[in-house]
Amino acid sequence: MIADQLDEELTREMLDLLILELPDHQQNLCAAWQTGDYEAMGRLVHKLHGGALYCNVPGLVDHLQVMKASLAGRKAETIHQSLRDTLAAIDEMLNRD
Repeated sequence: MIADQLDEELTREMLDLLILELPDHQQNLCAAWQTGDYEAMGRLVHKLHGGALYCNVPGLVDHLQVMKASLAGRKAETIHQSLRDTLAAIDEMLNRD
């Protein structure tokens, strides 16, 4: 019971940290897109995906999975669409409350 409470507290703290970092993730993803640096985008998406999975943010996880697949396909049009969708999901998280 105490272990469950600690896990919940840790998850909430991690979610708070994730939310604090989201504006930086948005900025970095946009910068990588503008320079065509798909490798950097892949690293950023991987990191953000891990945090979203840990914090149980299913909507964001889904968009990041699509983005991973888009990056693997290397098609600019699908990458751009998945980036827009991911940024919209991040905006939604930031505008909660």
